[in-house]
Amino acid sequence: MTEWFRPAGSAARDGFDLAISPGEPGWEHTGLYVATIESGGSRTIETGDCEWIVLPLSGGATVEAGGETVELEGRPDVFAGPSDLAYVPRATTFTVTSAQGARIAFPHARAAASYPFRKLDAKDVPVELRGAGRASSRRSTTSSCAPRPVPRATTRSGTSGCTAPTNGRSTYWPRCGPATWCWCRTAGTGRRWRRPATTCTTST
Repeated sequence: MTEWFRPAGSAARDGFDLAISPGEPGWEHTGLYVATIESGGSRTIETGDCEWIVLPLSGGATVEAGGETVELEGRPDVFAGPSDLAYVPRATTFTVTSAQGARIAFPHARAAASYPFRKLDAKDVPVELRGAGRASSRRSTTSSCAPRPVPRATTRSGTSGCTAPTNGRSTYWPRCGPATWCWCRTAGTGRRWRRPATTCTTST
């Protein structure tokens, strides 16, 4: 599992807190950038052969691509519910600007075709309830952000936020393999504990 683990700060570069792209050692199809944008700041990205999602983790932003602009209202934090987001096609240069400051995730994946730049409103992001009682969790997915059934650049609860009752278990744990351990976290209290990976029933 260590080949997929990056300690905080170890994958930072070029103004991004995290910058992992397809083609890097251990990574083939997908990537993830995360940026903390100061008030009035911006980041410009060339998508290359990947399609990208602009997903506010906290705060809002303006996204400009190909002469078009969309406003993302964002959210206070990932536990506040789904956020609106923007889909940016391959072979495009786009700029994200935040007037008040924001933390933005940029999931991306290699794609063979381009689709129109567009915004997906928060109310249109599907929300799923998994489990029941103390084991319940709520997931939001951005799989409908592109104008086709399932875009490759999708992101699930690991990026967009997963919430659980304060006396229940969060499902924010890494993908697990045999004979490994997971760190689990309780939403609301931040309490953490270790458990054998073989007992994990939910993936992020």
